[in-house]
Amino acid sequence: MEWYFLKSFTRILCFLILVLLFAIPARASSTEETAVEKVSTAEVSTEKAHLVAEYLSYNYDRRIVTATGTVILKYKEIDLQADYMEIDLNNNSLVARGNVKLHDKDRDAEGDELVYDLDTRTGVINGMTGSFTDPGIVGSVFMTGTSVSIAEGEYIMDDASLTSCDREEPHFKIEADEIDIYLKDKIVMRRVRYYEGRFHLFSLPYLVISLTEEEKGLQVPEFGFSASEGFFVKAAYGYVINKDHSGIVRIDMMNRLGMATGIDHKMRIGENFTGTIGVYQLLNQQNTHVDWRFSLGAEQKIGKAKVNVSGTLNHLATATREDYNTYQLRASLSGQGTAGTLSLSSDYRFNERSEETYFNASGNTNLKWSSGYSLSLLGSFRLLESPNFSTGNTTTSRLADYSIRAAKAWDFGTLTLLFEEKANLDAVQGATTWKALVRQPEITLQFPKVPIPLLGDFNVGLGFSRYIEQPSEIVSTRTHGEIEKRALNLTKGGFNLALSGKVRGNYYGTEEYLFTETAALTWNQRYLPWLRTSAAVSWTSAQGETPFTFDKPTIGASVTGGIYVEHKVIQVSLTSGYDFQYERYRDISGRIRVNFGGKDYLQFVGSYNPTMERFSLFTLEGNLDNDLLALKAKVIFDPNEKQFRQADVNAALKVFKNWTLQGDINYNIQMETLRQASVGIVYDWHCREIKLSYDFTGQAFRFDFVFKAFPDKKIGFGSQR
Repeated sequence: MEWYFLKSFTRILCFLILVLLFAIPARASSTEETAVEKVSTAEVSTEKAHLVAEYLSYNYDRRIVTATGTVILKYKEIDLQADYMEIDLNNNSLVARGNVKLHDKDRDAEGDELVYDLDTRTGVINGMTGSFTDPGIVGSVFMTGTSVSIAEGEYIMDDASLTSCDREEPHFKIEADEIDIYLKDKIVMRRVRYYEGRFHLFSLPYLVISLTEEEKGLQVPEFGFSASEGFFVKAAYGYVINKDHSGIVRIDMMNRLGMATGIDHKMRIGENFTGTIGVYQLLNQQNTHVDWRFSLGAEQKIGKAKVNVSGTLNHLATATREDYNTYQLRASLSGQGTAGTLSLSSDYRFNERSEETYFNASGNTNLKWSSGYSLSLLGSFRLLESPNFSTGNTTTSRLADYSIRAAKAWDFGTLTLLFEEKANLDAVQGATTWKALVRQPEITLQFPKVPIPLLGDFNVGLGFSRYIEQPSEIVSTRTHGEIEKRALNLTKGGFNLALSGKVRGNYYGTEEYLFTETAALTWNQRYLPWLRTSAAVSWTSAQGETPFTFDKPTIGASVTGGIYVEHKVIQVSLTSGYDFQYERYRDISGRIRVNFGGKDYLQFVGSYNPTMERFSLFTLEGNLDNDLLALKAKVIFDPNEKQFRQADVNAALKVFKNWTLQGDINYNIQMETLRQASVGIVYDWHCREIKLSYDFTGQAFRFDFVFKAFPDKKIGFGSQR
C-alpha cells in the first residue's frame, strides 16, 4: 500500500514539475492535459499541442520532452500515438518508437519508428503499414514499406507494396523496390512485381498509375473493334523522369487505319507552372497519308488566380490526298479571393477544308466588399462563319451581350444600378428577325422589410430606367414603383392558408402607363397524418399599355388543386385545375404507388386532357430488389390507341455466391423494334470484378477485368459496330 502511494505521489509530483517548467518559458496556464507550446527562436506561437502519457519528463536546458507509456500527441490536424516519444521544442521535431500510429488529414500510417517534423509535416517512418485516399481512387489504397519518407501530399517508399484489397491476406498486391506516391497526381513504381495471392505472375521494370482528372487510373491496353478502325490494340505506357517531368507514350494498331504513335509530356517549373506538349502520328492506310496532331498547353498560377492556354493543330487529308489543317486555340483566366470571383474564357476554331470559323469569348466577375458594395460584370461574344460553296455566300452569325450590375446594401434596403445590352450584331446590318434590348441604365431601390401594422413586413421597390428595344426601334424611359407581400400565413392544426400579392405601377416616357396586380392564395388542409388536400388560386390583372414587348404582362387567373394520400405503404395523388384566361381545364393527373418494403414498389402514372378529350401515355413501373434478384421493369401504354408502346427491363440475378447474371432490354412494341438488348455475367472478386457481356443490337462482345479502385480503366477485349 505504501509503495502504491509513493508511486502515485511520484507521478503527481513529476507532472506538476513538468507543468511548472512549461509555464515558465511559454507563460501558459496549466490544464488537465499537458500543453506544449510551439516555440521558435524569434517568437512564441499561439499554436498548442496536447500531450498525454503515463510518464513525462522535461529537460529544461535542452528543451526536450520525453514521454513513455501509451503516449498521445494532438497537434493541429495531427494525431500521433506511440509507446515512446521524444519531442524537441527547439525545432518542433520528434522521434516516436513502438506501435506508432499517425493520422494526418486523409492519411493513416502505422510503424515501428517515426522521425517527424510537426511544422513541415515531413518525416521518415520505418516498418510502415498504412492507407490513403485520393479523388482519383474509389475507396482506399493500403501500403507497406520498410522505410517511407512522408511529406505533404506524397510518400517515397522503399521495399514497398500496394493493394486496394482490404483483407489481411489480399487477393492481389503490387510489390516494388521503390514506390513514389504523389496524391492527386500519380503513383510511380520501379522494378514492379505483381502477385495474385501468393503467386508471382509477372514483373515490370516500370509502372505509372495516374490519379489526375484528365487520365484517371491504370494505363492499360485497350482491345476492340469498330467500323472505322477495325480491330485495334491501343496501348499507353506512362513514364516519369523525375518529379517535374512525366508523360505517356501511346502505340495504337488499327487494321483499317494503320499504326499510330504519340507522346504526351507534362512538365512542372516551380510550384506554379505546368506545361504540356503532345505529338500523335497516324500512317493512314485509307489514303496513304501521314496524319498528325500537335498540341501545346500551359497553366500558370498567380496567387489565387489561374491562367490556362492551349492549342491544337491537326494535319489531315481527304480521300483524294488533299492536305488541310484544323486549328483550335483556347485560353482562360479564373480566380477567387475574399472579395469575389473572376472567370474569363475564349475558344477559336478554324477548318481549312470547310472554311468554317468559330469564336466564342465570355467572362464574368462578382465582387463583394464588407461595406455593402457589390459589382457584377457579365459579357459574351460569339461568331460563326459558314460558307455555302454551292451559292458562294457566307452565313455569318454574331451574338453579343453584356451586363454591369453595381449595388450598395444597407440594413434597410439595397440600391442597384444595371447596364445591359443583348443584340444580334449582324441583324443591325439589314435583317428583320433580330432583337435587341438595352438598359441605359436601370436604377432600383429595394426596401425588403417595410412594416405595416397588422399585416407584417412588405417589400417595397422604386426604379427608373431607360430602354431601347429593337426591331420596334422604341426608346423610352420607365419609372416604376411596387409593393409586395411575400407570404401572409395563417396556420392552425392541420390547416394552413398563405396569401401573397404584388402591385406594380409603370409610367413611360411615351406618356403611357401600366398597372399590374398579382395575387396568390394557397390552401392546405391535413385531415389525417396520411391524408391532405391542397388548392391554389393565382390571379394577374393589368390596366393601361406598355410601348415595349419585354414587359407586357400575362393577365388571367387559374386555380389548381389536388388530393394526396401519403402513407408509407401507398401514395396516391390526383391533381387538376382550370385556366380562366383560356377557359379550359388543365390536365387531370394521377399517380398511384404501392411500396412493399425496402426498395420494392409498383407505380402507375397517367393523365387526361379534358380539352382534347385524350389520355396521355400511361406508365406502369415496378421495382424488385432483394439479395437474389434486382429487377426494374417499365411498360408504356397508349390508352387512346389501346396498344402498348414500349417495354424496358433491367435485371440482375445472383446465380451463385459471387456470380450475377445481368440483362437489359429496351423494346419498341409499336414498331416491333429492339432498341437495345444485352446480357452479361459478372463475377465479384471482392476488390476486382470480371464481366463477360454481349450486346445483341450492336452485335458487340466484351470481356472486362476491372480493379474496383480504378473503375474507369478496364483490362479487356471488346467489339462494337
